Amino acid sequence: MFYRLISRNLLIARLTFIMAGAWLFMSSLAQAQSIPQMEGVYAAFLSNSQVPTAMANSNVDGMQVLEPWNVVEAQEGVFDWTAIDSVVAEAASYGKKISLGIQAGYETPSWVYADGAQAFPFVWDKSTTTTPAICSVQNIPVPWDPVFLSKWQTFVAALGARYAEQIGIVPQIHVCHASGGAHRVE
Repeated sequence: MFYRLISRNLLIARLTFIMAGAWLFMSSLAQAQSIPQMEGVYAAFLSNSQVPTAMANSNVDGMQVLEPWNVVEAQEGVFDWTAIDSVVAEAASYGKKISLGIQAGYETPSWVYADGAQAFPFVWDKSTTTTPAICSVQNIPVPWDPVFLSKWQTFVAALGARYAEQIGIVPQIHVCHASGGAHRVE
């Protein structure tokens, strides 16, 4: 009798767990479907002079915008959204979307390290016109450092709050701790 009671309780617990899991899955699926999907052709790595041409092109659905964290928040808690807001407004005027990338990594603000975040050096192994020189030594925060994580989470929350109402224009935001470009979500 005791064995049957335990087996029955285990069965009920398992069924409850399965039903709760199914409910969570279905509710997350419904929520995910309400977010605009990124589809189409996106222009990337444009200079400022190329943006109007790309936006006017009917074959281009949007553009990728990459901004370094140390530019957007040069001082802790002081945000300069000017460059991003400008591109978002321009995209809206053309009916385009933005894939926004914010990079930490070697573009982490110096005040994060001054507040105690641990860094480790690495040798930059590639070079473009917008990255450090090849074979230069760069610092990047230790990804699991609690000071870095706290500062980064605060920034990501501010970023999300800033652009939450513009999900039709900015349906995708990459927040990257990568040593490479924000197009590589790591």
